[in-house]
Amino acid sequence: MQQLKKFLKNKKVLITVGSTREHLDPVRFLSNASSGKMGLALGNLLHGLGSKITFICGPGILSPKKMRHIPIISALDLLKAVKKEFPKCDIFISACAVSDYRPRLKIKTKLKKENKKILLELLPNPDVLATVAKNKKGQFCVGFALENSIDIRLAQNKMGEKNCDLMVLNDLSSMGGEAMKASLLLKNGTVWNLGKLKKKECAKKICQAILKSQPK
Repeated sequence: MQQLKKFLKNKKVLITVGSTREHLDPVRFLSNASSGKMGLALGNLLHGLGSKITFICGPGILSPKKMRHIPIISALDLLKAVKKEFPKCDIFISACAVSDYRPRLKIKTKLKKENKKILLELLPNPDVLATVAKNKKGQFCVGFALENSIDIRLAQNKMGEKNCDLMVLNDLSSMGGEAMKASLLLKNGTVWNLGKLKKKECAKKICQAILKSQPK
């Protein structure tokens, strides 16, 4: 732990937390069940190890008062905030569960209920991690891949596409709970199969993997 603390002390860490909301109208939105617990666990641990934390938080996520936080709502809000903060960080942890799609149109007033079908047209949201990591200049980037099952090959492909240095692969049981089933994929090809563990314990493993991934 002392080696980890020495490495992480004064590191500027940017962490995205929670989920995004893609509004259909002022009261309805598309989102997901992310609780933000994994990102918050990482931030608390890293802060305790001496890192300087900036959270970018989705709706409903309250970050610790002792740490800087930037609130966002949508995926486009998130991308704008990350683009601004990314050049200033040493480590970027993309833990926010971003909605993959957004409505093409947002209605300005509440949509009235009518007895007819509504056709909803969706547009793909940008990949926040891939967008900023393609232009990284020394930043260490950590991504998360939530899949139906622990599929290492699929996660390795995502790791390459997103140009990240560490990928956290987890399954659907991770959403909203205190524990998760996870594997860590390092850029050198090493895979740490962690099995099911508490998110606070997974945060420790992720920090150890960040240290392990540093050049000798």
